[in-house]
Amino acid sequence: MNENKRTTFKSTAILLIVLVLLLLIKILMTSKDKIKEVEVRKVKIKAEEMIKIPAYVVDKATDSPKKYTISTKQAATSDLLEIAVQDMAKNYSEDLELKNIYFSDTIVYYEFNKKDLSEGFVEALQMTTEEITGISEINFIK
Repeated sequence: MNENKRTTFKSTAILLIVLVLLLLIKILMTSKDKIKEVEVRKVKIKAEEMIKIPAYVVDKATDSPKKYTISTKQAATSDLLEIAVQDMAKNYSEDLELKNIYFSDTIVYYEFNKKDLSEGFVEALQMTTEEITGISEINFIK
């Protein structure tokens, strides 16, 4: 019976300590009245930091590329190309996804989750690659 009393006393003491800690936290918290209106500020990006990169969208009905521009923050050429190709893939097909881009001195290698790309999309991809990087040859990793 003595052991049960000790266990009960220990449990009660632990619960009492937790209760005291919670009360202290409640007391030290800032009241709702003291919290003033939250100020929301719009983050502005300076126009000189933005860059327009060319890309081509493929209309599935005609399968011919049409040029458009994407505004993004200035970045390395490889990042700009990745942004443009991801946007192109999203506009071309919702389930087409760019997995990776690899560069060599004269060729850019693309890896997509699908292998069956239309001639129009491949042409648009080649044109975008050439405009952004100056490299005209592309290949696909299968």
